[in-house]
Amino acid sequence: MNSGLETLLLAWNGFGFEGCAAMGEALADNITLQSLDLTCNRIHPPALGQLVSGLENNKTLAVLKVRASADTVRRTI
Repeated sequence: MNSGLETLLLAWNGFGFEGCAAMGEALADNITLQSLDLTCNRIHPPALGQLVSGLENNKTLAVLKVRASADTVRRTI
């Protein structure tokens, strides 16, 4: 479990479905990560669904970047 990491930059890593599923599981248990950059990882809708499922109980992530552009998805905590 993450106990201190607040920002994680994983752009250009080719995550795919398996990577998003693993990240979704990690985000479900996360208590410190506030910003996650997954831009340019070829994340398709089914993979994004796996990632988002991990956010349902996550209370700390405030910034999630998932597009190739500078667009950012922000949510209110």
